[in-house]
Amino acid sequence: MSALRRLIFLTLFLLASRPVLGQSAATTSTTTASASHTVSIGIQAITVMAVSGDPLPLTAVRDTEGTVRVQDASSHYNLTTNVDDVRIEAALDFPMPEGFRLRMRAETGLGQSRGVVNLSDAGRSRTLIGSIGRGLENGRLLEYELLIDPQAEPVPMQERRVTLSIVNPRTGFRQEVTQVVSFSLEQAPGLDILTEPSN
Repeated sequence: MSALRRLIFLTLFLLASRPVLGQSAATTSTTTASASHTVSIGIQAITVMAVSGDPLPLTAVRDTEGTVRVQDASSHYNLTTNVDDVRIEAALDFPMPEGFRLRMRAETGLGQSRGVVNLSDAGRSRTLIGSIGRGLENGRLLEYELLIDPQAEPVPMQERRVTLSIVNPRTGFRQEVTQVVSFSLEQAPGLDILTEPSN
C-alpha cells in the first residue's frame, strides 16, 4: 500500500470514529447529572381549652346575721397544649353589686394554681393558673363562690359573664371561652347556705 493510500485510509478512519467518541462523551455527561431537594419539618404549636356548661345559680337566702357564702363546683375544663408557660385568666364583664363578691378557683395538674381569686372588679383579667406545661388537663374543677356582706341589700336574679382565657405570653396567642354566672339574694329562709359571723 502506497503512502498516499495509507494517509487516505487513516483520515477516513478518524472521521468515522468522531461521532462515536462524541456520543460516548454525551452519555457520560448525562449519567453524572444529579438533583437535590431540601425538606423542612416543623411542629405547630397547639393550645386548646374547653369548658363544661354554666355553673348552677348561686341563689342565697339570708336567714341569719353575718356573711353569706354560696358555692358551686359543677363546672369543669379540659386543656391540651404542646407548649410551655401558658396561663389561664378570668375576667368579669360587669361589676358585682355593692356588698357582693364573686370569687373563683381552678384546679390544675400541669401548672401553679393561684388559689381563690376575686373577680368582683369588671374588665380586669386575673390569673387563675400560671406556668402551665405541656400535657392534658381533663375534667379539672372550676369552683365559684359568692360572698354577700351583712349590709348587702336583696337583689333579684342577675347574670354576669366570666371570660376564661388561655394565654401564651411568648406568641401572644389567646383563646377565650365564656361562662354565665347567675346569682340572687332573698330575705327568707329556705336554702341550705353556709354562714360566718360578721366582724
